[in-house]
Amino acid sequence: MAAAHEQFTSEMLKKKPRAAIAISIVSLLVIAALIATIASLLLKNPYDNAASTLSAEASTSDNVQERLNSQVKDSIIWISVAVHISVDSSTGVCSAVSGDGKPVSVIDNIDKNHRDLQYAFILTDTNETIYTSGLISPGSSITNPALSVSLSPGTYNARAIAQGFDAESHSAVGGTVATEITLNVK
Repeated sequence: MAAAHEQFTSEMLKKKPRAAIAISIVSLLVIAALIATIASLLLKNPYDNAASTLSAEASTSDNVQERLNSQVKDSIIWISVAVHISVDSSTGVCSAVSGDGKPVSVIDNIDKNHRDLQYAFILTDTNETIYTSGLISPGSSITNPALSVSLSPGTYNARAIAQGFDAESHSAVGGTVATEITLNVK
């Protein structure tokens, strides 16, 4: 039995240094990984890698102001909507006349716009959308839009809302512009 005990103790003494070394190596690797992670978080560059330095010419206040003015000009939406619109109760077709009684378009996208426009008419009382146009390119108009719902004869307050769209991608850009309109259904 003494020989067996001696052999067991001898094997344990041989294995303990190996186990201690293995544990030490694993511990060092874990500590090194933690240090590397903490260092990478602390040393992370907060600046956008895609940013580049402005040239002296590009950063002058005149050039910056010129670029900003151009961006503002391109983002402005000018709307032209008849304020008093007549609606045929049997067809839902809209029409408008000028102060001198001549027919005019109900909705326009004037030439100075740089975006396609889409209009919607929304009833003020119910928030129901009663008309949505397709895209209208600059310099175009719709003279007689037809409502998508039937309205009983009467006077309705509504909002005409215009949304700008990119002419190439046809995706909505920027905010909306709205004006109050009156629909006279006869």
